[in-house]
Amino acid sequence: MLEALKEIWIYRQLLYDLTARELKIRYRRSFLGFLWSLITPLYQIVIMTIVVKYIWQHSEPNYSIKFLCALVPWAFFQTSVTGACAIILKYRQMVKRIWMPSQMLPLAVVGSNLVHFLLSMLILFGVFLVVPVVFHVSFLFLIVLTGILLLMVSGLAMLFAALHTAYQDTEYIITNLVQVFYFLTPVMYPASWVKNPAWRYWYLFNPMAAVCEGFRGVLMRHEVPLPGLVMPGQVVLPEHLLVAAVFALVCFAAGLWYFALQRWQFPEIV
Repeated sequence: MLEALKEIWIYRQLLYDLTARELKIRYRRSFLGFLWSLITPLYQIVIMTIVVKYIWQHSEPNYSIKFLCALVPWAFFQTSVTGACAIILKYRQMVKRIWMPSQMLPLAVVGSNLVHFLLSMLILFGVFLVVPVVFHVSFLFLIVLTGILLLMVSGLAMLFAALHTAYQDTEYIITNLVQVFYFLTPVMYPASWVKNPAWRYWYLFNPMAAVCEGFRGVLMRHEVPLPGLVMPGQVVLPEHLLVAAVFALVCFAAGLWYFALQRWQFPEIV
Protein backbone atom coordinates (compact mmCIF):
# COMPACT_ATOMS: atom_id res chain seq x y z
CA MET A 1 0.00 0.00 0.00
CA LEU A 2 2.85 2.38 0.84
CA GLU A 3 4.47 1.57 -2.50
CA ALA A 4 1.21 2.37 -4.30
CA LEU A 5 0.96 5.66 -2.42
CA LYS A 6 4.55 6.53 -3.33
CA GLU A 7 3.83 5.75 -7.00
CA ILE A 8 1.01 8.31 -7.03
CA TRP A 9 3.57 11.03 -6.31
CA ILE A 10 6.33 9.67 -8.55
CA TYR A 11 4.00 9.22 -11.55
CA ARG A 12 1.94 12.36 -10.98
CA GLN A 13 2.63 13.51 -14.56
CA LEU A 14 0.93 10.33 -15.79
CA LEU A 15 -2.05 11.22 -13.61
CA TYR A 16 -2.23 14.66 -15.22
CA ASP A 17 -2.03 13.14 -18.71
CA LEU A 18 -4.72 10.53 -17.99
CA THR A 19 -6.96 13.20 -16.50
CA ALA A 20 -6.58 15.33 -19.62
CA ARG A 21 -7.32 12.26 -21.78
CA GLU A 22 -10.50 11.55 -19.80
CA LEU A 23 -11.67 15.11 -20.34
CA LYS A 24 -10.95 14.95 -24.07
CA ILE A 25 -12.69 11.60 -24.52
CA ARG A 26 -15.76 12.77 -22.63
CA TYR A 27 -16.32 15.74 -24.94
CA ARG A 28 -15.03 14.31 -28.22
CA ARG A 29 -17.30 15.48 -31.06
CA SER A 30 -19.41 17.43 -28.58
CA PHE A 31 -20.49 20.89 -29.75
CA LEU A 32 -20.92 22.40 -26.27
CA GLY A 33 -18.00 20.56 -24.64
CA PHE A 34 -17.22 21.79 -21.13
CA LEU A 35 -20.43 23.80 -21.07
CA TRP A 36 -22.29 20.56 -20.31
CA SER A 37 -20.67 20.57 -16.84
CA LEU A 38 -22.41 23.91 -16.27
CA ILE A 39 -25.70 23.21 -18.04
CA THR A 40 -26.45 19.98 -16.16
CA PRO A 41 -26.63 21.44 -12.62
CA LEU A 42 -28.50 24.51 -13.86
CA TYR A 43 -31.33 22.56 -15.48
CA GLN A 44 -31.60 20.34 -12.36
CA ILE A 45 -32.02 23.48 -10.28
CA VAL A 46 -34.75 24.79 -12.57
CA ILE A 47 -36.67 21.49 -12.40
CA MET A 48 -36.37 21.13 -8.61
CA THR A 49 -37.34 24.76 -8.04
CA ILE A 50 -40.50 24.26 -10.09
CA VAL A 51 -41.32 21.06 -8.19
CA VAL A 52 -40.67 22.49 -4.71
CA LYS A 53 -42.12 25.98 -5.13
CA TYR A 54 -45.01 25.43 -7.55
CA ILE A 55 -46.02 21.77 -7.19
CA TRP A 56 -45.22 21.15 -3.52
CA GLN A 57 -45.81 24.85 -2.77
CA HIS A 58 -43.00 24.87 -0.20
CA SER A 59 -41.96 28.43 0.68
CA GLU A 60 -38.26 27.81 1.34
CA PRO A 61 -36.37 31.12 0.90
CA ASN A 62 -33.57 31.06 -1.70
CA TYR A 63 -34.26 27.39 -2.41
CA SER A 64 -32.51 27.38 -5.81
CA ILE A 65 -29.24 28.65 -4.31
CA LYS A 66 -29.42 26.25 -1.36
CA PHE A 67 -29.96 23.35 -3.72
CA LEU A 68 -27.02 24.39 -5.92
CA CYS A 69 -24.68 24.72 -2.91
CA ALA A 70 -25.20 21.04 -2.04
CA LEU A 71 -25.61 19.77 -5.61
CA VAL A 72 -22.08 20.78 -6.63
CA PRO A 73 -20.24 18.54 -4.10
CA TRP A 74 -22.80 15.75 -4.53
CA ALA A 75 -22.35 15.71 -8.32
CA PHE A 76 -18.59 15.37 -7.82
CA PHE A 77 -19.14 12.43 -5.48
CA GLN A 78 -21.70 10.68 -7.69
CA THR A 79 -19.94 11.00 -11.04
CA SER A 80 -16.54 10.02 -9.62
CA VAL A 81 -17.71 6.96 -7.71
CA THR A 82 -19.90 5.55 -10.47
CA GLY A 83 -17.58 6.58 -13.31
CA ALA A 84 -14.53 4.88 -11.79
CA CYS A 85 -16.10 1.41 -11.64
CA ALA A 86 -15.41 0.37 -15.25
CA ILE A 87 -12.19 2.33 -15.79
CA ILE A 88 -9.82 -0.68 -15.65
CA LEU A 89 -11.90 -2.51 -18.27
CA LYS A 90 -11.99 0.63 -20.39
CA TYR A 91 -8.17 0.67 -20.49
CA ARG A 92 -7.80 -3.11 -20.64
CA GLN A 93 -5.38 -3.04 -23.56
CA MET A 94 -3.05 -0.70 -21.72
CA VAL A 95 -3.29 -2.74 -18.51
CA LYS A 96 -2.54 -6.00 -20.35
CA ARG A 97 0.34 -4.80 -22.51
CA ILE A 98 2.41 -2.42 -20.40
CA TRP A 99 3.26 -1.99 -16.76
CA MET A 100 1.82 1.11 -15.17
CA PRO A 101 0.69 2.18 -11.69
CA SER A 102 -2.93 1.29 -12.46
CA GLN A 103 -4.29 3.16 -9.43
CA MET A 104 -3.81 6.22 -11.65
CA LEU A 105 -6.80 5.16 -13.77
CA PRO A 106 -9.56 5.59 -11.14
CA LEU A 107 -7.72 8.65 -9.81
CA ALA A 108 -7.83 10.13 -13.34
CA VAL A 109 -11.63 9.77 -13.27
CA VAL A 110 -11.64 11.64 -9.96
CA GLY A 111 -9.30 14.26 -11.43
CA SER A 112 -11.50 14.90 -14.47
CA ASN A 113 -14.56 15.27 -12.26
CA LEU A 114 -12.59 17.56 -9.96
CA VAL A 115 -12.16 19.90 -12.93
CA HIS A 116 -15.94 19.92 -13.41
CA PHE A 117 -16.41 20.50 -9.70
CA LEU A 118 -14.14 23.57 -9.79
CA LEU A 119 -15.93 24.91 -12.89
CA SER A 120 -19.27 24.45 -11.13
CA MET A 121 -17.93 26.33 -8.10
CA LEU A 122 -17.03 29.23 -10.41
CA ILE A 123 -20.60 29.23 -11.74
CA LEU A 124 -21.90 29.17 -8.16
CA PHE A 125 -19.80 32.18 -7.22
CA GLY A 126 -21.00 33.89 -10.38
CA VAL A 127 -24.59 33.31 -9.26
CA PHE A 128 -23.69 34.82 -5.88
CA LEU A 129 -22.74 38.06 -7.64
CA VAL A 130 -26.25 38.26 -9.11
CA VAL A 131 -28.37 37.09 -6.14
CA PRO A 132 -26.40 38.64 -4.27
CA VAL A 133 -24.75 36.60 -1.48
CA VAL A 134 -22.12 38.27 0.70
CA PHE A 135 -18.63 36.86 0.17
CA HIS A 136 -17.04 36.08 3.53
CA VAL A 137 -13.71 34.89 4.92
CA SER A 138 -15.48 31.70 6.05
CA PHE A 139 -15.50 30.65 2.37
CA LEU A 140 -11.87 29.60 2.87
CA PHE A 141 -13.20 26.67 4.90
CA LEU A 142 -14.45 25.21 1.63
CA ILE A 143 -10.85 24.10 1.08
CA VAL A 144 -11.13 21.81 4.13
CA LEU A 145 -14.51 20.42 3.04
CA THR A 146 -13.21 19.86 -0.50
CA GLY A 147 -10.15 18.06 0.88
CA ILE A 148 -12.35 15.69 2.90
CA LEU A 149 -14.58 15.09 -0.12
CA LEU A 150 -11.61 14.49 -2.45
CA LEU A 151 -10.01 12.00 -0.06
CA MET A 152 -13.29 10.10 0.36
CA VAL A 153 -14.05 10.01 -3.35
CA SER A 154 -10.50 8.91 -4.29
CA GLY A 155 -10.61 5.98 -1.88
CA LEU A 156 -14.05 4.83 -3.01
CA ALA A 157 -13.07 5.19 -6.68
CA MET A 158 -10.06 2.88 -6.22
CA LEU A 159 -12.07 0.41 -4.15
CA PHE A 160 -14.97 0.16 -6.60
CA ALA A 161 -12.68 0.06 -9.65
CA ALA A 162 -10.88 -2.96 -8.20
CA LEU A 163 -14.14 -4.65 -7.19
CA HIS A 164 -15.79 -4.08 -10.56
CA THR A 165 -12.82 -5.51 -12.43
CA ALA A 166 -13.31 -8.81 -10.62
CA TYR A 167 -17.08 -8.69 -10.08
CA GLN A 168 -18.86 -6.83 -12.86
CA ASP A 169 -22.13 -6.50 -10.98
CA THR A 170 -20.40 -3.87 -8.85
CA GLU A 171 -21.23 -0.94 -11.13
CA TYR A 172 -24.96 -1.74 -11.12
CA ILE A 173 -25.00 -2.18 -7.35
CA ILE A 174 -23.11 1.06 -6.72
CA THR A 175 -25.25 3.04 -9.16
CA ASN A 176 -28.44 1.95 -7.39
CA LEU A 177 -26.99 2.49 -3.93
CA VAL A 178 -25.88 6.01 -4.86
CA GLN A 179 -29.39 6.81 -6.08
CA VAL A 180 -30.83 5.68 -2.74
CA PHE A 181 -28.07 7.52 -0.88
CA TYR A 182 -29.03 10.72 -2.73
CA PHE A 183 -32.38 10.82 -0.92
CA LEU A 184 -30.68 10.15 2.43
CA THR A 185 -28.39 13.14 1.95
CA PRO A 186 -29.56 16.79 2.22
CA VAL A 187 -29.01 17.74 -1.41
CA MET A 188 -32.42 18.60 -2.85
CA TYR A 189 -33.63 19.60 0.62
CA PRO A 190 -31.78 21.40 3.46
CA ALA A 191 -31.18 19.53 6.72
CA SER A 192 -33.47 22.04 8.45
CA TRP A 193 -36.41 20.18 6.88
CA VAL A 194 -35.68 17.37 9.34
CA LYS A 195 -37.74 18.93 12.12
CA ASN A 196 -36.81 16.66 15.02
CA PRO A 197 -33.51 18.10 16.44
CA ALA A 198 -32.36 14.70 17.77
CA TRP A 199 -32.97 12.97 14.44
CA ARG A 200 -31.25 15.82 12.58
CA TYR A 201 -28.20 15.57 14.87
CA TRP A 202 -27.69 11.85 14.22
CA TYR A 203 -28.66 12.17 10.56
CA LEU A 204 -25.71 14.48 9.94
CA PHE A 205 -23.22 11.77 10.95
CA ASN A 206 -23.75 10.58 7.39
CA PRO A 207 -20.39 11.81 5.98
CA MET A 208 -21.86 13.14 2.73
CA ALA A 209 -24.65 14.84 4.67
CA ALA A 210 -22.01 16.65 6.74
CA VAL A 211 -20.11 17.65 3.59
CA CYS A 212 -23.12 18.80 1.53
CA GLU A 213 -24.78 20.63 4.42
CA GLY A 214 -21.34 21.95 5.36
CA PHE A 215 -21.03 23.57 1.91
CA ARG A 216 -24.52 25.03 2.30
CA GLY A 217 -23.77 26.29 5.81
CA VAL A 218 -20.50 27.96 4.83
CA LEU A 219 -21.85 29.57 1.66
CA MET A 220 -25.29 30.64 2.87
CA ARG A 221 -24.83 31.23 6.60
CA HIS A 222 -21.04 31.61 7.01
CA GLU A 223 -20.96 28.70 9.48
CA VAL A 224 -17.63 27.01 10.17
CA PRO A 225 -17.96 23.66 12.04
CA LEU A 226 -14.87 24.03 14.21
CA PRO A 227 -14.66 24.18 18.04
CA GLY A 228 -14.97 27.74 19.25
CA LEU A 229 -16.53 28.96 15.99
CA VAL A 230 -19.94 27.27 16.26
CA MET A 231 -22.83 29.70 15.89
CA PRO A 232 -26.21 29.39 17.70
CA GLY A 233 -28.54 27.13 15.73
CA GLN A 234 -25.72 25.81 13.54
CA VAL A 235 -26.60 22.54 11.80
CA VAL A 236 -23.24 20.88 11.06
CA LEU A 237 -21.20 20.58 14.26
CA PRO A 238 -17.48 19.78 14.82
CA GLU A 239 -18.27 16.16 15.70
CA HIS A 240 -20.08 15.70 12.36
CA LEU A 241 -17.06 17.06 10.49
CA LEU A 242 -14.67 14.89 12.52
CA VAL A 243 -16.59 11.73 11.64
CA ALA A 244 -16.63 12.74 7.96
CA ALA A 245 -12.86 13.36 8.02
CA VAL A 246 -12.12 10.02 9.71
CA PHE A 247 -14.43 8.23 7.28
CA ALA A 248 -12.61 9.89 4.35
CA LEU A 249 -9.23 8.73 5.67
CA VAL A 250 -10.55 5.19 6.18
CA CYS A 251 -12.02 5.17 2.64
CA PHE A 252 -8.73 6.30 1.13
CA ALA A 253 -6.65 3.79 3.10
CA ALA A 254 -9.07 0.92 2.40
CA GLY A 255 -9.33 1.78 -1.30
CA LEU A 256 -5.57 2.08 -1.73
CA TRP A 257 -4.94 -1.14 0.21
CA TYR A 258 -7.50 -3.22 -1.69
CA PHE A 259 -6.45 -1.82 -5.06
CA ALA A 260 -2.77 -2.52 -4.32
CA LEU A 261 -3.71 -6.05 -3.28
CA GLN A 262 -5.69 -6.80 -6.44
CA ARG A 263 -3.94 -4.86 -9.20
CA TRP A 264 -1.42 -7.62 -9.99
CA GLN A 265 -4.32 -9.80 -11.13
CA PHE A 266 -5.83 -7.22 -13.50
CA PRO A 267 -3.86 -8.24 -16.64
CA GLU A 268 -5.17 -11.80 -16.31
CA ILE A 269 -8.74 -10.82 -15.43
CA VAL A 270 -9.31 -8.30 -18.20
